[in-house]
Amino acid sequence: MRGVLRQAYGLAQKQAEDVDVAVGEHLFRLWPELRPTLPPGASAKEALEHIADGMLAVQYPDHPKLDPDRTGQRVRPADTTTVFRYVQAAAETDNGRVEVAKADRPVMRRVAGPLGLGEVHEAAFVLGRRWIEVFREAAPPRNSAGDLPVRELLRLLGDNGRYGLEAHVAALVVATYAEQTDRAWVRHGVPLDPAPGLGGITTDMALREQRLPEAADWATAGGCATSPAGPLRRPASGSPTPAPSSTPSRAMVPGSASTRSPPPDACTPPTAPSTCSPRSTPPPARRSSSPSSPEPISAAPPTGSRRASPPLARVSIDLGLFQAFS
Repeated sequence: MRGVLRQAYGLAQKQAEDVDVAVGEHLFRLWPELRPTLPPGASAKEALEHIADGMLAVQYPDHPKLDPDRTGQRVRPADTTTVFRYVQAAAETDNGRVEVAKADRPVMRRVAGPLGLGEVHEAAFVLGRRWIEVFREAAPPRNSAGDLPVRELLRLLGDNGRYGLEAHVAALVVATYAEQTDRAWVRHGVPLDPAPGLGGITTDMALREQRLPEAADWATAGGCATSPAGPLRRPASGSPTPAPSSTPSRAMVPGSASTRSPPPDACTPPTAPSTCSPRSTPPPARRSSSPSSPEPISAAPPTGSRRASPPLARVSIDLGLFQAFS
């Protein structure tokens, strides 16, 4: 009986003694773009999956193949959480590269690579820029505050767009985009701190662009600051500034063994005013070495000058305060 049914549905060679051989068309299309076919020699289950895959490919032409080995395994929320953990780690590095634990490599190869989040190597993950380019070209509308509504991004990724991603997979893409572009999460104009997890992303949220110093300004200011951990890195992923500590850092205590002089060419040129302080004279007030009552660093301009400091000076002052209280 199974053999006869396979003949009747066009999955096996028809025999005149079993079925009507005059019937040759088994699939009828309703979409002009759809060209359904029956794979020869396939089982009924394999044939249905083949037809459904062809239909979804027409409806969502950019849907990633998240089951390349055709194991039938779906992408679970736990899988997206694992992938996003590596996305966050890679976004904090200078080259976007992070090592992947052996137990997580199958998930990264099955989800992160096909989804276009980056390149998955044998033991490493390198963050890519695909979705930055996709959302830039799509140019979704912004709200009245200039923020990018999450609703618009999910619409592009979900059933109304070309990707047809499930909600938790679309949330992973949006969170990756926010992480890479240093955007802050807001709801009704109010910043969210901490940022929502993948399961907490809702359509009433938005992504707000955060203006960071130029790379050249940050590099110059970082050379003027000192840190026991080495040169400062430009903020990434919208990381908040750490809260001030009551104990000053030894790197900022005058006369300390860890105090290093800034490079002469970057911070103290012999003939030109310093680029690392809003003024060259009089010198900035020295902090007290007492941990209990640190003296604040003066950033006031000289009498008669404008109160606004140059962008580089502001960056340098902020770095000094950050280092002093870190």
